[in-house]
Amino acid sequence: MRTDSNGRTLSVKLADLHWERGTSVLEKGSMGLLRWQNQELHSFTVLDDPWLKTYNIHTWRYL
Repeated sequence: MRTDSNGRTLSVKLADLHWERGTSVLEKGSMGLLRWQNQELHSFTVLDDPWLKTYNIHTWRYL
């Protein structure tokens, strides 16, 4: 777990990322966004936005 430069956002690696076979493109469903305010008010969304395809096996750490 690490705190982002804003001092509030935490990032946690849940599992290794997966790449589409034969490519360096992120596999659909391999990235998600957790929004958390408290135990009752939170959500998790699996991301499939087109901009994710601009990141690959070599650049995903810069997301």
